[in-house]
Amino acid sequence: MSSTSGEQSVLILGSGVAASCARVLLNRSSIHTVLSSGGRSSVPAIMLGDATQRLLTDVFPGLDLFGKCWPIRKRTVAWGRRPPLTLPHSAVVTSEQDLLCCLAAGDDRQPDGTDNQTPDWTIHTTASPGVRDTMQVFGSRIASAARVRLGDQADPHGCVVVSLEEGWLFLVPTCETHGWLLCVGPPVVDGLSQPSLMQDHVAEVEVEGGTFPCHPRIADPLVGSDWLACGSAALGFDPLCGEGAGNAVREAILAAAVIGYILNSKSDDALRHYQLRLWAGFHRHLNACSEFYGSGGSGLWWDRERSELKRGLAWLSNRVGPDTSSRFRLNGFSLEEHQAVSFTSGSISNSEAQSKPDIA
Repeated sequence: MSSTSGEQSVLILGSGVAASCARVLLNRSSIHTVLSSGGRSSVPAIMLGDATQRLLTDVFPGLDLFGKCWPIRKRTVAWGRRPPLTLPHSAVVTSEQDLLCCLAAGDDRQPDGTDNQTPDWTIHTTASPGVRDTMQVFGSRIASAARVRLGDQADPHGCVVVSLEEGWLFLVPTCETHGWLLCVGPPVVDGLSQPSLMQDHVAEVEVEGGTFPCHPRIADPLVGSDWLACGSAALGFDPLCGEGAGNAVREAILAAAVIGYILNSKSDDALRHYQLRLWAGFHRHLNACSEFYGSGGSGLWWDRERSELKRGLAWLSNRVGPDTSSRFRLNGFSLEEHQAVSFTSGSISNSEAQSKPDIA
C-alpha cells in the first residue's frame, strides 16, 4: 500500500520510547511518519542503565537527556537464602514522561499526515485490544507500585531488591527523601509488612499506584504483510530481569531498519529477521528469569512461576523451529545483507548487546 500523496509513509501507533525512537530514525531516512498517540499511562519511574543511556544518546545525539536524572550508584540484594549483598551500580532514574519530553526535543519530525492517507506500513508500539488478543503469556504475577518516603537506613543513591515468601520488592529512590517501591506478588502494603531488610529502607507508603502484569509475554505473530509489533506491543519483560526502556530502543532501531530496507528493496525478506531477533531476545529473557526465579524462594507461588517460564521456553522452541539462520545484520541504524548465520538467543539488535541481569 502507499499514501495518497505518493510518498512512502509509516503509521506509528503509540507514544512511548519505542514510538519516539522509531519515528526519529524513519524521518532521518526520509520516510514520512504519522504518529497516533494513546494507549497506556506513562510509568512514574524508570531506571536506565549505562547501555540504555548510550543507545538513546546514539539515537538522539546532541541532547542532554540525563543531566537532570537521579543517579543510582549501588544496589543491595537480599535474594533467596543468600545473605544481603551490596554492589556498585551505574544508572539514572527519571519519569517516563520527563524522558519523552527530552526525546521530543530531538524529533525533527515532518508534519503529520492527514486522515485520508493510507500508510505503507504500520508499527504497533502499544498493545491495542487486537494485539493483546495475540499475546502469549507465561506467568501470572502482578506488580503494584507506590510512592514511598525513604527510611533512615536507605541510601538515596542505592536501589534495593528483596525476595519474599510469595514475590519480591524493588525500591528505586528518586530524590534524597522519596522513591518508588515495586511489589510483585502481594499488594505493596502486604509485601512491605513481611519481615525483610526493606522495612529499614522504607519509612512510609505515601501514595499507592496502580497494578500491572509483569510476567513475560510475546505477541504471536510479531509481523504481518504491512505491519510489525514493537515495544510493549511486541514483548513484555519482567522488570527483575530486563530493562523495558532499553529493549524498546533496540526493537525500535531494528523495526526502523527493517521497514527502511523493505521500502527501498521492495522485498519483505527482512521480516523473518525481525521475528528471529525478537524471538532471540525473548529467549534470553526467559532464561534470565529462570535463573533468578530458580533461587528466589520455595512454595507454590515460586513453583508456579518457574513452571510458567519452562512452558515459555518450550513454546518458543517449538515456535521458532530448527532453522534460525538469517542473511541480515544491522550496520549502525541500517539493515544489510551478509553471510547467513544462525542464532537462538542473545540481543535483539547487533548494535548493542543486552547485559546480563544484575540484581545479584
